[in-house]
Amino acid sequence: MFNPELMKGTSPGARGGVMSGSGWSNGDVFLAYLKTHFREHVSARGPQQSVLV
Repeated sequence: MFNPELMKGTSPGARGGVMSGSGWSNGDVFLAYLKTHFREHVSARGPQQSVLV
Protein backbone atom coordinates (compact mmCIF):
# COMPACT_ATOMS: atom_id res chain seq x y z
CA MET A 1 0.00 0.00 0.00
CA PHE A 2 1.40 3.41 -0.99
CA ASN A 3 1.12 6.22 1.54
CA PRO A 4 2.09 9.64 0.11
CA GLU A 5 2.27 11.08 3.64
CA LEU A 6 5.47 9.07 4.17
CA MET A 7 7.13 10.99 1.33
CA LYS A 8 6.59 14.52 2.69
CA GLY A 9 9.88 16.35 3.13
CA THR A 10 11.98 13.86 1.15
CA SER A 11 14.54 14.82 -1.48
CA PRO A 12 13.40 15.24 -5.09
CA GLY A 13 13.45 11.88 -6.85
CA ALA A 14 13.16 9.90 -3.59
CA ARG A 15 11.04 6.78 -3.70
CA GLY A 16 9.23 5.02 -0.94
CA GLY A 17 5.95 5.36 0.87
CA VAL A 18 5.14 1.66 0.61
CA MET A 19 4.00 -0.21 3.69
CA SER A 20 1.91 -3.21 4.64
CA GLY A 21 -1.56 -2.93 6.12
CA SER A 22 -0.06 -3.24 9.59
CA GLY A 23 2.54 -0.52 8.91
CA TRP A 24 5.43 -2.96 9.23
CA SER A 25 7.68 -4.19 6.46
CA ASN A 26 7.00 -7.67 5.11
CA GLY A 27 7.86 -9.88 2.16
CA ASP A 28 5.52 -8.05 -0.21
CA VAL A 29 7.03 -4.65 0.66
CA PHE A 30 10.56 -6.01 0.25
CA LEU A 31 9.71 -7.63 -3.09
CA ALA A 32 8.23 -4.34 -4.36
CA TYR A 33 11.49 -2.62 -3.34
CA LEU A 34 13.59 -5.22 -5.19
CA LYS A 35 11.48 -4.96 -8.34
CA THR A 36 11.63 -1.16 -8.48
CA HIS A 37 14.37 0.75 -6.71
CA PHE A 38 16.93 -2.03 -6.32
CA ARG A 39 16.60 -3.41 -9.85
CA GLU A 40 16.92 0.07 -11.35
CA HIS A 41 20.25 0.69 -9.63
CA VAL A 42 21.70 -2.79 -10.09
CA SER A 43 20.91 -2.93 -13.81
CA ALA A 44 23.75 -0.46 -14.44
CA ARG A 45 26.18 -3.26 -13.59
CA GLY A 46 27.33 -5.75 -16.18
CA PRO A 47 25.51 -9.10 -16.40
CA GLN A 48 28.56 -10.99 -15.07
CA GLN A 49 28.95 -8.90 -11.90
CA SER A 50 27.70 -10.34 -8.64
CA VAL A 51 25.37 -8.46 -6.31
CA LEU A 52 25.04 -9.21 -2.61
CA VAL A 53 21.46 -8.98 -1.35
